[in-house]
Amino acid sequence: MTINQKNISAYLIFLSAILFSPSKTILGLVSSVEIAILIVLSLIAYKSKSIKWEYPDFRLLLLAVAIVFSFLSFLIKKSSIEDISYIIRQIEYLIIAYLFYSFAGRETLSAIKKAFIISLLLLFIWSVLQITFPSIITIFNWGPQWKDMYVKGDIIRVFSLLDNPLSFLGVLVVILGLFQFIQIKFKLIYLSIIYLMIISTASKIGFIIVILSMIIQLIISLKSNYKVKKPVIIGVFAIALSAIVLLIVLSGSGLYKRITNEKNLSGSIGQRELVMKSSLEMLSDNWFWGIGSGNFEKVYLNGYKHDDASSASSSFTAENFFIDYYLYNGLIPTLILLFIFISLIYRSFKSKSKWQQGIALSIVYFLVTGLVTSLRSVPINIFLFSLIGIQLKLERQDINTQLEE
Repeated sequence: MTINQKNISAYLIFLSAILFSPSKTILGLVSSVEIAILIVLSLIAYKSKSIKWEYPDFRLLLLAVAIVFSFLSFLIKKSSIEDISYIIRQIEYLIIAYLFYSFAGRETLSAIKKAFIISLLLLFIWSVLQITFPSIITIFNWGPQWKDMYVKGDIIRVFSLLDNPLSFLGVLVVILGLFQFIQIKFKLIYLSIIYLMIISTASKIGFIIVILSMIIQLIISLKSNYKVKKPVIIGVFAIALSAIVLLIVLSGSGLYKRITNEKNLSGSIGQRELVMKSSLEMLSDNWFWGIGSGNFEKVYLNGYKHDDASSASSSFTAENFFIDYYLYNGLIPTLILLFIFISLIYRSFKSKSKWQQGIALSIVYFLVTGLVTSLRSVPINIFLFSLIGIQLKLERQDINTQLEE
């Protein structure tokens, strides 16, 4: 049931690299990066004869059922063949979750920790470069079509090489939740780096997550066995929170300007509300099967677009993870996904496993971020479903003691 640590480390480091590699598509369906990941996964499975394939947890089977219903929605709603990529990616995420579920072990957890640290440091270096040299992102001809607004104006929003700052935020919060609970050296330094990068995205929901995370970290510290008096812990927390607020205000960061509307960016909120209103109307008329994968633009422009709403392609998303997923996949897959998330979070509360608690917190942060964006980005979901696979394995009480560090 173990796997060579060198192989799994290479795989996870490879995942880190996809955060920086422009995703070139093959036949317009899936990215070359995704194909490479599946090849690496297959090689690992082939080379590691010691893997004992596990009978899937019932929630993995439920995910398979969800994919079947998603495909039925795809057929019934007559989605374009090019949009089969949405179904392919769901299968990809299921495979990744199952593989981690099968070969989870002490080496796996150690490798994941190392890989996330490497990811974090690389992301931090890239963030510093993008803040120092805003136009560097244009070298790769990558990013959203509105990237000039992020890199050439007064408001700089770091978004790595992902689609937008909120996609970058999605990756950061998945790492953040895990790091808050697991045993890791220099934890406060890593958490501080994550907080700084979240602030660099100039995301309002990101700022809320930072405050929420700091409160949770305070509670964790107060309940821990640290040989530090509680007033000292609270004092350090107050100083850290004040430092973050002062940093935001005194630096004149993009987040501060967006919060105070100095650049009159409130229109983005208005557009998001209009698109979400349209999405709910589409959902009301297509409550069981949804609208089918990739059909948002077609349905949106065919009677659901409000007069003041933007016609830009960047508006062709529900701007909400669950609504977007519901529209593309239908009622049954959405209920299944919701059940899986709730069950993972609920069971983590009853567990003493720091990894389970950390992964559950990652899911919570993911869902909070999903209140304002669709979170379709491939790297976010690969990280998330890798951790879900580990979480399902950790829930098996007979191996918990073998896996914990």
